Amino acid sequence: VRESLAKINFPELQELHLSCNSLSDWEIKGLAKTVGLPKLRTINISQNRVTEKGLKALLKSPHFPDLRSIQAN
Repeated sequence: VRESLAKINFPELQELHLSCNSLSDWEIKGLAKTVGLPKLRTINISQNRVTEKGLKALLKSPHFPDLRSIQAN
């Protein structure tokens, strides 16, 4: 899954909903390395196994300059 997330290439995508997918920090850290989502503004990763480490990886990623909203719980 991590490799698949890292290869995403949707340059116009602004919202990404990944809730309820049993994702962990490992997959989210892979997603944070994705260069194919430069216009991403909102991501929903709720109801997964993501901790503060995964959230920090998204927030610190230089690949999501327009990211404004992360939905997680």
